[in-house]
Amino acid sequence: AVYRRGERYEIVDWKTGRPPTSESERRSRMLQLELYREAYHVKHGIDLDLIDVALFYVGDELVLRG
Repeated sequence: AVYRRGERYEIVDWKTGRPPTSESERRSRMLQLELYREAYHVKHGIDLDLIDVALFYVGDELVLRG
């Protein structure tokens, strides 16, 4: 999902699985969001500095920001 908050945009990937348990798992999952961020930038021409990304683990109510 993409949310606009003033001048900023936030891409949130809602997850139903378990959160990462190691730094390497976290980096791997955040890579997916960085690809979404880059694609949104290319498609819409929005400055990368204005696009935030987050993973939301529904079952744990945990947010990881990139």
